[in-house]
Amino acid sequence: MKRCCPLTEFPAGSRVRIEKLCDCPRARGRLCALGLTPGTVVEIRSRSGGPCHLLVRGTSLSLGGGLASRVLASMACPPCAETLETAPATESLTKSAKA
Repeated sequence: MKRCCPLTEFPAGSRVRIEKLCDCPRARGRLCALGLTPGTVVEIRSRSGGPCHLLVRGTSLSLGGGLASRVLASMACPPCAETLETAPATESLTKSAKA
């Protein structure tokens, strides 16, 4: 079984897979609106004890420490981490260029 920890526990440079969001409907809705859904691979860009800077689906964003601590994640396997750079828009452009 994978070890799940809050986003605030991972060092900068880590690639992690979101496993579980908090149960608070308001916070969960906010996280989902930002693209942080279970199964998503994100990169921890920096952690300075306060905000947690992330790369999510090709977009940089910052989460406050309180909200970041409510997102549980596990280390992503290397093949899964490669999907971080591949944005869905890029895939559709590639497919249309081949057609």
